[in-house]
Amino acid sequence: MGRYPVRSARLIAGLVASGFLGLSQDSPATRVSEDRIQEINQQIRVGGQAAVTTGLLKERALLLTDLIQRNPRAAVDSALPDDLRQNLVRSLPAAETLLEERGQWTGPFVTSVADDFAHTRSWVSRAIRIRGHVFGLYWDSPPEAGCSQLATVRGMRFGNRIAAASGEVAQDANAPCATTGDQKTAVLLINYPSTPLTSGYTASYVNNVFFGPAPSVSDYWRETSYGSTLPTNPPFSMMDHSATSTFPGQSYHRTRHALSRNRARLSRFRKQRHARSGGIPVHL
Repeated sequence: MGRYPVRSARLIAGLVASGFLGLSQDSPATRVSEDRIQEINQQIRVGGQAAVTTGLLKERALLLTDLIQRNPRAAVDSALPDDLRQNLVRSLPAAETLLEERGQWTGPFVTSVADDFAHTRSWVSRAIRIRGHVFGLYWDSPPEAGCSQLATVRGMRFGNRIAAASGEVAQDANAPCATTGDQKTAVLLINYPSTPLTSGYTASYVNNVFFGPAPSVSDYWRETSYGSTLPTNPPFSMMDHSATSTFPGQSYHRTRHALSRNRARLSRFRKQRHARSGGIPVHL
């Protein structure tokens, strides 16, 4: 690490590293959910009283929501046939909100990596915007997105979630990504009611951590890349957004909404990091 002390190395590594702690696709809980959904599917095919069918659909909806997050492909495989879905909607109009929909969707694609240093965990979130609505996207093995902002996915939509069985990410030849050279970087300060930014987390302090003299992110990138990569912060005032969630993992869409209000100011940046008190940056 050259001249960097251990403490500074840990700080820099924590700021630039990301990981993913996922739920096992083959866990016992996942298999139980799959089996129960299949049982309910069979019971629905047989038919029965409206009240009983509605109760089964409600139970199935809860299981399916969980399965989409644990094993998207299994969730797609558990979807009802289109003809059965149509029959259920005709006979039970209220059932439409409890049923999934197969299809293909295309829209802007965003991948976020969140690091929760306080709870020593990390996770990846994906989202796709379709006709003005944002859907959580669950995809077992998505292709490398690069700087692409457009994806086409095929699978199943349920509520505000999409489980993808396959898809493609469009590559924008006019906006290539590069890991070397000038990396324009926006740093946004975000407050959460449960853990607001402390008085020490000022714009000046964070700006110095990222773009100041050694030890800083900028100096670390410059040294480890032998001078080929440098994060820069052109004239840009840091913004302080307020999110209403008590836990950062629940406030993704609220944070995205706050950022959308500043879309014009952020349009110059390919890489964004949200710095939160307690050390939870989110990379967009």
